[in-house]
Amino acid sequence: MDSSAERRRATRVTVELEGELQLAGYRPSQGLVWDLSEGGSLFIPRTAFRPTVGTDGILQITFPGGKLDVAVRVVRVADVQLSSVPSVRGLGIEFRHLRHDQQRALADLLAK
Repeated sequence: MDSSAERRRATRVTVELEGELQLAGYRPSQGLVWDLSEGGSLFIPRTAFRPTVGTDGILQITFPGGKLDVAVRVVRVADVQLSSVPSVRGLGIEFRHLRHDQQRALADLLAK
């Protein structure tokens, strides 16, 4: 049986969307939103960026037809393997306090 730490709370969909992560105490970071779920995402910064786990901020996700700003918290910082290239630094991002319109926009993105 899987432990609760090993189970995902929401199904993730692999996407490759532009994003900007703005965290308290850090410069904004451009990057890619790689995985997406109703509860969070994997953010891959384009430049070296090592925020502290627990830092809050805003993630702006750019998608065809618009942008979505969501309140977030960094919940994990780790090297991730996305393909055959060397691993890259990735940030596990948890969405926080989503409004109904934000939840609807995420559901629409996940359905595509």
